[in-house]
Amino acid sequence: MDEASPILEFRRVEKRFGRVRALDGIDVAVRSGELVAVLGTPGAGTSTMVKLAAALLRPDRGVVAVLGRDLRTASRDLHARMGFAFEEPELDGRLTVDGHLRYRAGLMGLGSSQARAATARALAGFGLAERGEDRAGVLSVTSRRQLALARAALGVPVLIAADRSADGLDDDERSSLLEPLLRLRSDDRTAILLTTAEPAVAASADRIVVLHRGRIAFDGTRAAFGAAGSGDVVAAFAALVRSTSEETAGARV
Repeated sequence: MDEASPILEFRRVEKRFGRVRALDGIDVAVRSGELVAVLGTPGAGTSTMVKLAAALLRPDRGVVAVLGRDLRTASRDLHARMGFAFEEPELDGRLTVDGHLRYRAGLMGLGSSQARAATARALAGFGLAERGEDRAGVLSVTSRRQLALARAALGVPVLIAADRSADGLDDDERSSLLEPLLRLRSDDRTAILLTTAEPAVAASADRIVVLHRGRIAFDGTRAAFGAAGSGDVVAAFAALVRSTSEETAGARV
């Protein structure tokens, strides 16, 4: 693949749950060194995108590809080069923070010295350097999400996909999660997909995709998105959802 080729691609992807069409033929690409925020209200289909990228779901139509390879047939080696984090991360409360990262390093096939170095970098990068011996069960919501992102970022993967990891937090808590991701993005080695229901989270992205009822309502730069709301991303999001809803209602009349 050439340098401009996407790390992650959704090509005409459709996904249904019964009669509900969660994704309706979307096309989205994320390139190396790019942080793309997928912004949408609950039910828009944002979480479905992350689950498809993690191969927890399969598309009904279309292709989800990483490094040009269809995830339905991708090797375990490729899956090991990706990291995922969720709003409510699955953590073993009895295992220490360091233990979670060491376990992930083992799954990635890292040797003991590599695992120690990667774990130390992840702990420091996500503000957990003093929490290595703490059990996950005593961590706050923010610290649990920091651990989930540190685990996803271990070893500098080609892709990190995080579902609402920074949602529902105050400004300082949100910064503690987003700043490490922005540093990873600036290394120009990792593509980052971050889903959110909060425009303030999306404002940190290089590119914003707005998903509404399973369809792409906007895909462009942060500046272009903010311009729709006179520089206010919250106003821009509200206006976009309102206009898209009106267009959909009009089409049904």
